[in-house]
Amino acid sequence: MTTATHTAIGVLIGTAVGNPILGFVLGVASHYLVDMIPHGDMHMRDSNNLVNKTNERMSHVFVIVDIALGITLLNILGTFLPDDVTRSSVYIASIFGSILPDLLVGINDLVKSLPGRKHTRLHFYFHDFFCRKHGDTKLRYSLAVQALFVVAVVCFLY
Repeated sequence: MTTATHTAIGVLIGTAVGNPILGFVLGVASHYLVDMIPHGDMHMRDSNNLVNKTNERMSHVFVIVDIALGITLLNILGTFLPDDVTRSSVYIASIFGSILPDLLVGINDLVKSLPGRKHTRLHFYFHDFFCRKHGDTKLRYSLAVQALFVVAVVCFLY
């Protein structure tokens, strides 16, 4: 899933729970659960869950655009939502928890540590759970559905 999608889910969790620890835990759990939905990016990695050379440039562009859109979403929501919501520890912890697993995979791609490899294997166990059995979806369809979801969250919260 995109960073914007995980961020939007984190925002929903942050507005629904009243405890930052619970928000963080639910954010992390939501990441793994939502990543189980096929979302069209399996082709960007090789069998070791590293970006394959064929798709390396596309993957880097995808990640940069994805992060920029996630930051844009936070700025948009920061404009619409009251400061007491967007600056609350629950809101911040929920969003951080929802994007942390992808952040850890990215750090492992740079550092290549043993704990990082273990987390990457866990992450992609969930990420590819249904894709291994039923195949992946087309990336463009997944991105369209995710964009609609993010817009729906923004509309819902506004």
